[in-house]
Amino acid sequence: MIDTFLAYQRARNLSPGTIAAYRRTLNALERSCGASVLAATRDDVATYLARPELAPVTRAAYLSAFSSFFSWAIDEGLVESSPLRRVARPRVRRGVPRPISEGDLRTVLLASEGRMRAWLLLAACQGLRCIEISR
Repeated sequence: MIDTFLAYQRARNLSPGTIAAYRRTLNALERSCGASVLAATRDDVATYLARPELAPVTRAAYLSAFSSFFSWAIDEGLVESSPLRRVARPRVRRGVPRPISEGDLRTVLLASEGRMRAWLLLAACQGLRCIEISR
């Protein structure tokens, strides 16, 4: 079912990175509960998300993937309800940009050359993140 769901997500034109993350997340939940992800219960999801090494933002991302999957599964008639009901949603602070100061930018631009200088300018002038620059 995970492959069928991911084919649906590709048809929705989700990015390959998002689809790969959904695959990893859903496969991990399936391994964790020891059965098809369609058979996951509220307790299975809560236990999976309660691992202490998971940051709140990671839990929120996992819940987003689970929510998309179970919404699709309900629409397809594969399950009657979502196990996510009454699963606690983590509070996640909204990220706030922290741009480099003009003085610091001047310093690093004077000390850099070539590719590094181009990367710094893309970040500073176009607002690109590291992952966007690396791609």
